[in-house]
Amino acid sequence: MCVAVLSSWRLGRKAKANRCEMQRLSRRNRMISLCLAGAILVATSVLPTDSSTTALAQNAKGKTSKKSGKAAAVEENTQEELPELSFGYDVRDIDEYVPDPDETPEGKARIGEVSNRAREIYREYNAVEKERRPLAGPRDILLGEIFQLQTVINESTVLIVQNNAQIASLQRMLGLLNGAELANAKNAISNLQANVANLSGIIRGNNTEIANRQPKLNALNIAIRPLDDRLRKLWEELNACRKQWLELRVPQEKYTRSDFEQLKFVIDDWLRIDGLWPDAFCWGALCAYELGDYEKAAELVEKADKIRTQVLRIKKTWSQVEALQGLVCYQLPGQRGKSAGWIQKSMSHGGKEKEADWVTPFIAARAASEHERYASKAKAYYERALKIKPNCLCAKYGLARLQTTSSDKSVSDLTGGTKLLESIWSRTGKRSWRMSFALVQAYDAAKRKGDAERQWDTTLALAPASQHAELNAKRNQ
Repeated sequence: MCVAVLSSWRLGRKAKANRCEMQRLSRRNRMISLCLAGAILVATSVLPTDSSTTALAQNAKGKTSKKSGKAAAVEENTQEELPELSFGYDVRDIDEYVPDPDETPEGKARIGEVSNRAREIYREYNAVEKERRPLAGPRDILLGEIFQLQTVINESTVLIVQNNAQIASLQRMLGLLNGAELANAKNAISNLQANVANLSGIIRGNNTEIANRQPKLNALNIAIRPLDDRLRKLWEELNACRKQWLELRVPQEKYTRSDFEQLKFVIDDWLRIDGLWPDAFCWGALCAYELGDYEKAAELVEKADKIRTQVLRIKKTWSQVEALQGLVCYQLPGQRGKSAGWIQKSMSHGGKEKEADWVTPFIAARAASEHERYASKAKAYYERALKIKPNCLCAKYGLARLQTTSSDKSVSDLTGGTKLLESIWSRTGKRSWRMSFALVQAYDAAKRKGDAERQWDTTLALAPASQHAELNAKRNQ
């Protein structure tokens, strides 16, 4: 009997808690229409709404909302995710030196055409977005209201199930109770049934509210759809322009031959037109790092990550930018301790990505090669990159530099590293003073004094005058 009384008392407390929860939901439901519009406006005002680049990506990629219950009948504006261009986009594989396409008259003319088309895309976007904005605002508020109404329906449905379970449990106990206990149990059942009735009323009311909003929402979606289709088309055209830029500017080849100043120039030139391409910011960060501007490199990595996650709304991990974080952190005051963690994280994610990714192990190797203690790791990362992309000159050059400069016996290979450097030096046109200096260091380490002296002359002939004093000081050491 004591057990029955205790169970009845507990059920009574649960019924009271459910009544409080039902009242809370009812109050919440009444407040939605008063505060939701303002909340949505506040939330959306956080984004830079005056930036055409931000809205271009958001609208071009489309918005997908979850559907359930009555909300499943709402016609939503959804579009499949757009394909991304890889940071490691493979432009061409050269066996002997050929000029960069942007060094030829034809290439320069094409660069002008591509740049002008990119500008036209952004101008056209502004016109489409101006037409879309008065429709999208009310549509998004309606979607938000329906989402909130459906959330209350879902929560109420859960409470109804819980209350009905308690009612069934109490009804099974009625035959075992008498007197005050029986009266308490019946009173608890009555209260629970009242809760179920009230919650059912909230669900009916919310379903009616959703149904009332659907005609207006569907009309707005019909008006917005062709505008969104046009924005998506513009985004695809912009991606085509980016691909042509990669084919003409060949950033990998400029980076391989250490032509960082020219690479920085072409990246900055493009970003003035197209500030919505994370991969371009990554190239800019890598370039700034090699030029010793570590604060700028960190800033560009952060921009790349924010554009991808906050503007383009891409949720999947990006191991390449994680590796860049590890590379840059190594040189920042107070951040060096975080470098190894970023690299480990990037390699873990890089191994799980669907597409073959040579860039992540390459950048991880570049970071590890900054410290002699991690030379063996750097070698393993370079070899991993080359396993994915056997003819990758970036990785081959990094491995050759490591083999000719490391004191780690498991890494050092003066003969093989020097031959690889000589091969890359020829294949890239014998035009980089930095690569020429790398050969000087390799010849010095191998005690090939005659070759080193001749290479010194070549290095000084190629290097800008601003570098001569530093190079001569090294030569005279």
